Amino acid sequence: METAPVGGADHGDRVMPDRFGGTSGHGGIGEGTAESSAPVPGRPPRLSEGGGDTRRIVGCAGLDLGYRLLRRYWRKGLASEGARELVRHGFEDLGLTRIFAETMTVNAASRATMTAVGLQHVRTFHTHWDEPISGSELGEVEYAISREQWLVR
Repeated sequence: METAPVGGADHGDRVMPDRFGGTSGHGGIGEGTAESSAPVPGRPPRLSEGGGDTRRIVGCAGLDLGYRLLRRYWRKGLASEGARELVRHGFEDLGLTRIFAETMTVNAASRATMTAVGLQHVRTFHTHWDEPISGSELGEVEYAISREQWLVR
Protein backbone atom coordinates (compact mmCIF):
# COMPACT_ATOMS: atom_id res chain seq x y z
CA MET A 1 0.00 0.00 0.00
CA GLU A 2 1.34 3.43 -0.97
CA THR A 3 0.06 6.95 -0.58
CA ALA A 4 -0.94 9.15 -3.48
CA PRO A 5 -1.93 12.84 -3.51
CA VAL A 6 -5.58 13.68 -2.92
CA GLY A 7 -7.81 15.04 -5.64
CA GLY A 8 -9.24 13.98 -8.94
CA ALA A 9 -12.65 12.74 -9.92
CA ASP A 10 -15.00 10.53 -8.00
CA HIS A 11 -15.21 7.23 -9.86
CA GLY A 12 -18.19 5.63 -8.18
CA ASP A 13 -17.33 3.95 -4.85
CA ARG A 14 -19.41 5.90 -2.34
CA VAL A 15 -18.18 4.27 0.87
CA MET A 16 -15.89 7.02 2.19
CA PRO A 17 -17.17 10.47 3.13
CA ASP A 18 -16.48 13.46 0.91
CA ARG A 19 -14.19 15.01 3.54
CA PHE A 20 -11.47 12.62 2.40
CA GLY A 21 -11.10 14.29 -0.95
CA GLY A 22 -14.16 13.54 -3.08
CA THR A 23 -14.68 16.31 -5.59
CA SER A 24 -18.03 15.33 -7.05
CA GLY A 25 -20.08 16.92 -4.28
CA HIS A 26 -22.06 13.74 -3.60
CA GLY A 27 -19.70 11.95 -1.22
CA GLY A 28 -17.03 9.33 -1.66
CA ILE A 29 -13.50 9.46 -2.91
CA GLY A 30 -14.23 6.72 -5.38
CA GLU A 31 -11.72 4.43 -6.96
CA GLY A 32 -9.47 5.77 -9.64
CA THR A 33 -6.03 5.75 -11.12
CA ALA A 34 -3.10 7.65 -9.67
CA GLU A 35 -3.11 9.83 -12.78
CA SER A 36 -6.58 11.15 -11.82
CA SER A 37 -5.39 12.44 -8.46
CA ALA A 38 -3.76 15.86 -8.52
CA PRO A 39 -2.74 17.19 -5.06
CA VAL A 40 -5.26 19.23 -3.10
CA PRO A 41 -3.61 21.36 -0.38
CA GLY A 42 -4.83 20.59 3.13
CA ARG A 43 -6.39 17.22 2.30
CA PRO A 44 -5.12 13.86 3.54
CA PRO A 45 -3.29 11.55 1.14
CA ARG A 46 -5.10 8.83 -0.79
CA LEU A 47 -3.93 5.26 -0.44
CA SER A 48 -3.11 3.32 -3.58
CA GLU A 49 -2.08 -0.15 -4.61
CA GLY A 50 -0.14 -1.42 -7.56
CA GLY A 51 2.39 0.55 -9.54
CA GLY A 52 2.85 2.37 -12.79
CA ASP A 53 -0.16 2.18 -15.09
CA THR A 54 -1.92 -0.27 -12.76
CA ARG A 55 -1.78 1.87 -9.60
CA ARG A 56 -5.32 2.36 -8.20
CA ILE A 57 -6.64 4.70 -5.52
CA VAL A 58 -8.29 2.51 -2.87
CA GLY A 59 -8.74 4.77 0.17
CA CYS A 60 -7.24 7.60 2.15
CA ALA A 61 -5.62 8.39 5.48
CA GLY A 62 -6.35 11.17 7.92
CA LEU A 63 -6.94 12.25 11.49
CA ASP A 64 -9.73 14.43 12.75
CA LEU A 65 -10.59 16.22 15.97
CA GLY A 66 -13.50 14.87 17.99
CA TYR A 67 -14.99 14.90 21.47
CA ARG A 68 -17.87 13.19 23.29
CA LEU A 69 -19.02 14.00 26.81
CA LEU A 70 -21.73 12.75 29.10
CA ARG A 71 -24.53 15.33 29.16
CA ARG A 72 -23.91 16.22 32.82
CA TYR A 73 -20.43 17.46 31.85
CA TRP A 74 -21.59 19.73 29.02
CA ARG A 75 -20.92 23.48 29.25
CA LYS A 76 -18.06 23.11 31.73
CA GLY A 77 -15.28 23.90 29.26
CA LEU A 78 -14.08 20.30 29.03
CA ALA A 79 -14.64 19.92 25.28
CA SER A 80 -12.76 23.16 24.59
CA GLU A 81 -9.94 22.16 26.92
CA GLY A 82 -9.62 18.75 25.29
CA ALA A 83 -9.93 20.14 21.76
CA ARG A 84 -7.22 22.77 22.44
CA GLU A 85 -4.88 20.02 23.62
CA LEU A 86 -5.67 17.85 20.59
CA VAL A 87 -4.93 20.76 18.26
CA ARG A 88 -1.67 21.50 20.10
CA HIS A 89 -0.70 17.80 20.02
CA GLY A 90 -1.50 17.56 16.33
CA PHE A 91 0.63 20.51 15.34
CA GLU A 92 3.48 20.36 17.88
CA ASP A 93 3.91 16.63 18.48
CA LEU A 94 2.64 15.05 15.26
CA GLY A 95 3.67 17.77 12.82
CA LEU A 96 0.27 17.92 11.12
CA THR A 97 -0.40 20.70 8.62
CA ARG A 98 -4.21 20.82 8.96
CA ILE A 99 -6.76 19.68 11.53
CA PHE A 100 -10.48 19.48 10.85
CA ALA A 101 -13.67 18.62 12.68
CA GLU A 102 -17.22 18.01 11.57
CA THR A 103 -20.62 18.15 13.23
CA MET A 104 -24.25 18.50 12.30
CA THR A 105 -25.26 22.02 11.27
CA VAL A 106 -27.77 22.10 14.14
CA ASN A 107 -25.13 21.31 16.81
CA ALA A 108 -24.51 24.89 17.95
CA ALA A 109 -22.53 23.89 21.05
CA SER A 110 -20.05 21.80 19.08
CA ARG A 111 -19.69 24.53 16.47
CA ALA A 112 -18.97 27.03 19.26
CA THR A 113 -16.30 24.72 20.67
CA MET A 114 -14.63 24.45 17.27
CA THR A 115 -14.63 28.23 16.91
CA ALA A 116 -13.34 28.70 20.47
CA VAL A 117 -10.23 26.64 19.73
CA GLY A 118 -9.49 28.51 16.50
CA LEU A 119 -11.11 26.38 13.82
CA GLN A 120 -12.95 28.24 11.06
CA HIS A 121 -16.01 27.18 9.08
CA VAL A 122 -14.91 25.65 5.78
CA ARG A 123 -18.11 24.29 4.27
CA THR A 124 -21.62 22.98 4.79
CA PHE A 125 -22.41 19.71 3.04
CA HIS A 126 -25.15 17.11 2.85
CA THR A 127 -24.70 13.37 3.23
CA HIS A 128 -27.25 10.64 2.57
CA TRP A 129 -28.02 8.58 5.68
CA ASP A 130 -29.97 5.32 5.58
CA GLU A 131 -31.46 6.18 8.98
CA PRO A 132 -31.33 9.99 9.28
CA ILE A 133 -31.71 11.62 12.68
CA SER A 134 -33.53 14.87 13.38
CA GLY A 135 -31.59 17.83 12.03
CA SER A 136 -29.61 15.85 9.45
CA GLU A 137 -31.70 17.41 6.67
CA LEU A 138 -29.84 20.69 7.40
CA GLY A 139 -26.52 19.04 6.62
CA GLU A 140 -23.17 18.93 8.31
CA VAL A 141 -20.37 21.46 8.67
CA GLU A 142 -16.62 21.18 8.46
CA TYR A 143 -14.32 23.45 10.47
CA ALA A 144 -10.55 23.50 10.09
CA ILE A 145 -7.34 25.21 11.07
CA SER A 146 -3.96 25.08 9.34
CA ARG A 147 -0.66 24.95 11.14
CA GLU A 148 0.09 28.47 9.87
CA GLN A 149 -3.18 29.82 11.27
CA TRP A 150 -2.52 28.12 14.60
CA LEU A 151 1.01 29.52 14.89
CA VAL A 152 -0.21 33.13 14.60
CA ARG A 153 -3.20 32.78 16.95
